[in-house]
Amino acid sequence: MKSKVIILTTLILLLNSAYLFSQNNYHLIRIEIKNLKSNKGEVVLQLTSSNGEINIGKVVSISQQQSVVEIDSLITGFYTIRYFHDENSNDQLDTNWMGIPNEGYGFSNNASSHFGTPSIEERKFELKDNLEMVLIPKY
Repeated sequence: MKSKVIILTTLILLLNSAYLFSQNNYHLIRIEIKNLKSNKGEVVLQLTSSNGEINIGKVVSISQQQSVVEIDSLITGFYTIRYFHDENSNDQLDTNWMGIPNEGYGFSNNASSHFGTPSIEERKFELKDNLEMVLIPKY
């Protein structure tokens, strides 16, 4: 009898684990960056979780003055995005002598930056299912 209880308990635990594992808690973000000034260079994008645990960088090509970035296997949570149009492919956001960007840039939620980076509250978004977003750079 004791062995039947152990086997039954083990079977229940295995089935429960399989059920939990099958409940896909991973999501995909599809990001379209539109209205780029040209097809030169590429777009450099960084996705960061609001708690700083996930930090993913992507460099994507440009076609018809837009880029599409897909990032998958992301867990439910809050994230932010920042990106720039690296027109001369030097891996940095070029600025003038006053520190004003010479290349297009932007943030999640199309958050506006008048003097510096917008606050995390303006940039963060919640990911709880697959998500598509359209971002427009500022030049």
